[in-house]
Amino acid sequence: MVSDERRLQLNELYFSEEVDRLSRAYNDRDPSARARLWRARSDSAAATVESNLAKGARILDVGCGVGTLARRLDRNGYSVTAVDLVGGMLEKAREVSSGVEWIHAPFGDQVAAKKSFDAVVCLGYLEYQE
Repeated sequence: MVSDERRLQLNELYFSEEVDRLSRAYNDRDPSARARLWRARSDSAAATVESNLAKGARILDVGCGVGTLARRLDRNGYSVTAVDLVGGMLEKAREVSSGVEWIHAPFGDQVAAKKSFDAVVCLGYLEYQE
């Protein structure tokens, strides 16, 4: 079994190398099949939030990556806090100005305990946890 600390190191190493590819996947005009699936998943998550919660609701985006979903929810009137372990992901996320609170940290009790949230979205994060 891998320790929690080592798992965080491995996740950070792997995803640090994926920043540009993930950014392109959400922004290319002619996306690959995989990128179209990622976009559809993000669109579905946003639609679920938007159909179930009033504007102004507090949303936590865990493992926000390059911030595509967090920025969309922010633009649509939600109060968004977005957390990611990988600094490069958050650098890309911050390139587009928004009202999102970006937190560079591993997700854990210390992050979750700072606020209360009406909903948590988590795309592409849980499958890398034990």
